[in-house]
Amino acid sequence: LMNIDSGKFFVQGFTGNVGIGTSNPNAKLHVETGSDKEATVGISLNSFVSESGLPAFGFGLAPLNKGGFLTYRAGLKPDKFNGHIFEVNDSEVMRISGDSIVTVNGDIVHSSDRRWKRNISPLLNPIEKLKKITGVSYDWAVNDFPDKHFSLKKQIGVIAQDVQAVFPELVNTDAQGFLSVNYSALAAPLIEAFKLQQKQIESNLVMFKTMQGDLEQIKLMISENKREIAELRSENVKMKNETAELRLALCSMNPKLKLCKNNK
Repeated sequence: LMNIDSGKFFVQGFTGNVGIGTSNPNAKLHVETGSDKEATVGISLNSFVSESGLPAFGFGLAPLNKGGFLTYRAGLKPDKFNGHIFEVNDSEVMRISGDSIVTVNGDIVHSSDRRWKRNISPLLNPIEKLKKITGVSYDWAVNDFPDKHFSLKKQIGVIAQDVQAVFPELVNTDAQGFLSVNYSALAAPLIEAFKLQQKQIESNLVMFKTMQGDLEQIKLMISENKREIAELRSENVKMKNETAELRLALCSMNPKLKLCKNNK
């Protein structure tokens, strides 16, 4: 097999690799715009079968043996893997399985620096708004929307229309009018609702401690009243006994007293 070299376009006869800007293509399509001693600057495209037996397609800004190469693997075998795998420098970073599950090996972060933001304002009435959103469990309408390839697993989440009514910023409408929810952004009203509830709890604790102090004071007052009542009862009994003794003494001296007649 012969090589074809037009100066800028090169086909390697024994591999079928095509090179643009290079006469030594090491992939099915290898594009270079320049080079240095460390790495080739350009694009490398390659189609191959991975060690796992999955067909793969790789592309990057350097040859396969350099850095910055992204590999895409497609799995169409239900008994092995049915879905898509993305790798960077031979390390898996994301997997999309056939049952609509996305797995990411790493953190998903959102741009959030204050310097990038304008018109910052606090969220108002987060508790009342969250009360209008219901957490639900549900099944996808798989048979009604076969092209969506919904999962057959039981799901939990919210209803987009409920969220749209109170937080329209978190809902996206596609070209067909169907709604989707930015679930991660729901953390903001949840944070503010938690803070308000915590403030209410702390206020209730202060009130409870005040009431507890008042209750202790009332208990002391009741205890003091009980002591005073007991003393009054004791004095009353003593006075009754003294009155009876006085009556007996008077009656012994003059039985004709009206007091003595009544005593009989």
